[in-house]
Amino acid sequence: MSAMRSLSGSQDRSGRDQSQLFRHHLTVWGTFEVIAGILGFAIFLLCAATFVVVGYCLVCAREVRHPRRLSTGWALALSRASEPDSIDRDFHHWTLELEDGTALPVWEARIRSEAEGPSTATIVVLHGWGNSRTHSIERLEAVVESIQSTAALRLIFFDLRGHGDASTGPTTLGIKELDDLGVLLETLPEEHPTLLMGHSLGAVLAIRAAARWPKRINGVLALAPYRWIITPIRRTFALREQPGVRLTGLIARLCTSREFMRVDTAEEAAHMPQPLEVLTGSDDPICPPEEGAQIAAHASLGRFAAVESVKHSDLHQHAPQQLTEALQRLLKAAVAVDGAPPTSAQTPSEAPRIRDASQD
Repeated sequence: MSAMRSLSGSQDRSGRDQSQLFRHHLTVWGTFEVIAGILGFAIFLLCAATFVVVGYCLVCAREVRHPRRLSTGWALALSRASEPDSIDRDFHHWTLELEDGTALPVWEARIRSEAEGPSTATIVVLHGWGNSRTHSIERLEAVVESIQSTAALRLIFFDLRGHGDASTGPTTLGIKELDDLGVLLETLPEEHPTLLMGHSLGAVLAIRAAARWPKRINGVLALAPYRWIITPIRRTFALREQPGVRLTGLIARLCTSREFMRVDTAEEAAHMPQPLEVLTGSDDPICPPEEGAQIAAHASLGRFAAVESVKHSDLHQHAPQQLTEALQRLLKAAVAVDGAPPTSAQTPSEAPRIRDASQD
């Protein structure tokens, strides 16, 4: 009887031990499930956040590569200048056909000189990112009458790829655009001096073109240039107070190549033998005047001026005199009395290498 009670007690204890072990296993398994659930949710949130960040960067990169098109239709809708007849009636338009099938619309205007002797000088006007040739017209309207006494002028306005009325396709932020400009330069007569006038992206293109083709270009007027492509991208998003300002490195990388991101406009300017006029606004939130000064400092014939209280796109409105004087200096350096381009020794020596607007 006693043995039976002992066996029964042993079985009870064994049952209790098994029950406790089972409950322990349940507890451990439950804890594991909770931890696994938390980790799974964290991984889900991380994947979702990554998806959102990458998606946002892709959207921003697309905006950079596909800016809104300010076409002639846009200009007409807003009653803005849509053709260069507002500054001259002797003009015609044609299309620059590129090997990859891209078509760039071109306006060419001619202005007769009031002076006797000088042959025709060509000024190629390059707009900035998000703008078009219609903006180029507006920028030149304020100064064209005052510079036409220096030389007979041929003015070339064209839409960069991805802008205005250019054929379908994105902008490459200066990679293919430089080659496009080279094709355009080949259509111009070599016997006449050629100047480039560019704003922002167009200014950087002008400097790089002058460094690449020094025998085809006699001078550059760069309005609000930047040193590295990431500068205007970062500052544009910062100005909009968008979260993308902290992701501009990734956004820029999605827009262009790593090698192109390292291209320094100041280093390009160092290879320019021609005169370089750099004009910026002191309050430019997109392209800081410090970078403009550095670009001019690297050029052998660089000249810099920062106009007080002027922003990124206001130079033609608030600094027409400075813009006119810069163009006149370039034209006088490029056009000799007999119409031949002068040598570097004929460049006015009285112009300081670096000049700040505060000196005026």
